[in-house]
Amino acid sequence: MPFQQLTTERTLIRRFRAEDVADLYAIRSDPTVAKFQSWEDINEEALRHFVQAMHEATPGTPGEWFQFAIALRTTGELIGDCGIHILAEDSRLGELGYTLGRRFQGQGLAYEAVAAILTYVFTTLNLHRIAAIVDVRNRSSVKLLERLGFRREGKTHQAFWNKGEWVDEYLYAMTGRRWAALAPIRAAAVQQHGRTKTQVVLLGTGTPNPDPERHGSAVAVVVQDNEHGKKRRSQAYLVDAGPGIVRRAADAATRGIDALAMPRLTRLFLTHHHSDHTAGLPDLMLLPWVLERNETLVIYGPVGTQAMVDHLLAAYAEDIRERREGLEPSNDQGYRVEVHEYEAGEIYRDDLVRVEAFRVQHGSWPAFGLRFTADDRTVVISGDTRPFAELATHYQGCDVLVHEVY
Repeated sequence: MPFQQLTTERTLIRRFRAEDVADLYAIRSDPTVAKFQSWEDINEEALRHFVQAMHEATPGTPGEWFQFAIALRTTGELIGDCGIHILAEDSRLGELGYTLGRRFQGQGLAYEAVAAILTYVFTTLNLHRIAAIVDVRNRSSVKLLERLGFRREGKTHQAFWNKGEWVDEYLYAMTGRRWAALAPIRAAAVQQHGRTKTQVVLLGTGTPNPDPERHGSAVAVVVQDNEHGKKRRSQAYLVDAGPGIVRRAADAATRGIDALAMPRLTRLFLTHHHSDHTAGLPDLMLLPWVLERNETLVIYGPVGTQAMVDHLLAAYAEDIRERREGLEPSNDQGYRVEVHEYEAGEIYRDDLVRVEAFRVQHGSWPAFGLRFTADDRTVVISGDTRPFAELATHYQGCDVLVHEVY
């Protein structure tokens, strides 16, 4: 049966139409979108011929690419495309490519559309295996492939010439059997789609031993509010403050995670007081303030957190005085710290997330793991702990588990 269209919750996958040329040109001529793509010198006349060819093409033809147009269901606006190339030498093997306009990235639309297309090619076109080749610098594309369940099979070094330089590429692949086996996970992901979008950012995964490749223990749970009709907002909930936390957060902010920008670092949860989990605390208390944080830093931690913060503020009292009263005074709020000492149970709740603490076994003092529950998913962070019988009960039903293995 000739291909007509596919639909997902938010996208429409269809053939290209003549009226798509202007939108397609806007997408492909965007330097940010084209950065890791092979095309150059895009012009509307060439795209007009391309659109006509794709309108008449048949998906699954050996030796040819077929580009699916991806549009919004609500407006019909073209937002990108996805191509499948069937190998001439074996029509059971294919290659995947995709492009999404900059305005539509970071919203899960690519995942939604590409997943529907993969289901189509594996079930209707009966492909056995799909490969995808991606520039190693294209982190968004790598993240999408791995979220879809593709396996990384290899890496080529300086084997592809693109826009004036030799680049490294990853090879990813998916088989029809694996795609079918992952169906329950995809179904769960669809059910989780809701008011929030939650991601986990590993800011530091080092041990107490110095390692130039790893920073001290720190994790960010970032929750974005996707409620329809509201301006998007997001909040980062930091867990532990090992050495380097502020600089790693700044690096993540430059990569598009706005909630980790310096002025927005306002929520911290400490699992325990070992120095490799807290040595970055003075930096977190003071540097974001110097860089325009004008809100109080709120810290949740075990018994002893208040004393730790009081001593740090006393140690830096002269620095704080100079920055408040000097030639270029900082604001009078951002260095302040509000401490809440907690025991096991629910310790925090706002309109984006609920946080529960559970006891773990790590030394003779209070130590905790944390469970973050947002509308779309649940994240559990074990904290430092040894194995014990009840530990796994705290992980039941979570979507993401960050567990120490030191």
